[in-house]
Parts: sequence; structure tokens; C-alpha cells
Amino acid sequence: MPKDKEPQSRLPQLIANPVAEYTASNLGLLFEATSGPITMPGNSYIGIMLRNPSASEKRVYLSRILYGAVANTSFSLIQNGKFAGGDPLTPYNANFGADADSGAKLKLIMQGSDPFEGDEPFSTVIPSGGSLVEELNGRLILPPKSSLGVRIANNTAQPSLVSLSISWWELGSAQ
Repeated sequence: MPKDKEPQSRLPQLIANPVAEYTASNLGLLFEATSGPITMPGNSYIGIMLRNPSASEKRVYLSRILYGAVANTSFSLIQNGKFAGGDPLTPYNANFGADADSGAKLKLIMQGSDPFEGDEPFSTVIPSGGSLVEELNGRLILPPKSSLGVRIANNTAQPSLVSLSISWWELGSAQ
């Protein structure tokens, strides 16, 4: 590993380091986004897509997904899940003193039909009320031109209050 003063040269340590999130935040490379609280109508879906654009020169390392719901919902993760439409979510830098912006793009959609119809999830959880914390610690990696879809399904006819937050760090593609 080169011993120059550029912080990017020290970043490969983040991948195997158990304090990667702390280190990424100190370097201004940890980002977070949230849906905020949303009231879902009964039998509806929320889709959130975190996309690493094809022109990106970075990889996105997923750190954590926090999810909370009041009623019977399911939570699914979908590799390269995509949907049309939606509203942008703005990520913020977890180091409030850093100027770096995220290169990742996020959007959210809520509708009566599955926004990821035809896309198969690689993980689905039906939390028994309350919250779910998915500690990823960099295990899910989005290279350029890839995305992560998060599908929330309200499995009842009753409305449900839900929220979802995602955190990740970004490193140059070669790392």
C-alpha cells in the first residue's frame, strides 16, 4: 500500500476493519439517508432504490439499514432492483464538518402495486413489530452501474407507520 498522505490510500483498511464506519465518518466518506416516518395505506408498497451510477468512480459499501413499522409488514432486499418514477431522497454526510457529497442516488416511491415487480429478493424478513437493524458492515458492495432495492410491503388492510434509514461509505473503485 502506498504511503502517501492522501486519505484514499489508507481506505482499503476500511473493508476489513471492524471500526470501518467510524473511520469512514472521520474521513467524511460515510453517508446516511432516511425516508422519515411514512404512513402506508393498507396493502401498499414502498420502494427505495440506492443506485451507484454507471459514471461513478466509487464503490458503495452498505453499512446499516434501520427499519421500523407499526403493523404487519415485510422487508426485502433486491439486487439491482429498479423502478420508474419516485421522489429523490437526499443523503447527508455523517461528518457534519465534511464537504464531500455522496455520488450515490436514492429515490422513494409508494404505490398500491409492487414497484419491483419481477425482481426477486435475496433477503426477506417479516419483523414481528417494532424495528429491524440490518448490520451489513460493508458486506454488500455496489460497484458502478448497480443498485440495491428495498421493498416494504404492508401485508394488512390497515395503515402502518414505517421508516427506513440507510448508511453507507464510498471508496474509489480500485479499492
